[in-house]
Amino acid sequence: MSPTWMVLDLETVGRPDVSEYLDDVSARSNLRDPEKIAADLAKKREEAVTNAGLDWNANRIVAIGYQTEEDAEPTVLLCQDEEREVYALRKVWHAYTDRSRRLVSFNGAGFDVPTLIQRSRLLRVTVPRIDQRKYGNSDQIDLYRLLTFDDTQRTFVIRRTLDNFTRLFGLDVPTDQHDGGDIARLVADGAWDAIAHHVRTDVVKTRALAERLDVLRVQVPEEAAVF
Repeated sequence: MSPTWMVLDLETVGRPDVSEYLDDVSARSNLRDPEKIAADLAKKREEAVTNAGLDWNANRIVAIGYQTEEDAEPTVLLCQDEEREVYALRKVWHAYTDRSRRLVSFNGAGFDVPTLIQRSRLLRVTVPRIDQRKYGNSDQIDLYRLLTFDDTQRTFVIRRTLDNFTRLFGLDVPTDQHDGGDIARLVADGAWDAIAHHVRTDVVKTRALAERLDVLRVQVPEEAAVF
């Protein structure tokens, strides 16, 4: 059986207890005023908490979006708490393992998959075998690596984002007013519908980009097949 595919995207924020694991920060050495020192320390601590969403040892998953070859639309799983995160992890791993699939993502090999694995370990969710090699990987297709040639271009002027690549290739994809930098605020505001819309849109964009790069085997309805 030839591999089928599963497009994947997720969103994260810093875990609630992340401050317990942060290293001590130091104020800039040129500061002398106590108020300025205190403000600089507070700013650095805030930045560390904000960036925790990008560290799979310091984050938690708040949404997982995926679409398999058999699905007409993406599935979005929201994780308002750890119990629902455990449910989402189990569901996405089941969707991945129920057939011989390849994970298709945008920077999934560099972030999404390690995050899924580490959060699964921390929450005692069984992790299936998945190839994580950078080269010769039979389980994953990372569009970011394909489009950046493993970052071999030393000078670039266009940001290497999913949105920019869909625009660059002229793809007709849905738009979304939010980006990954808004997720922590949306979680704090309880704007879960907006988070779901953002993740769903990213899955659609990733699939469209993968089809444009001819890395997906798209099923053709029998009545549309040409022989």
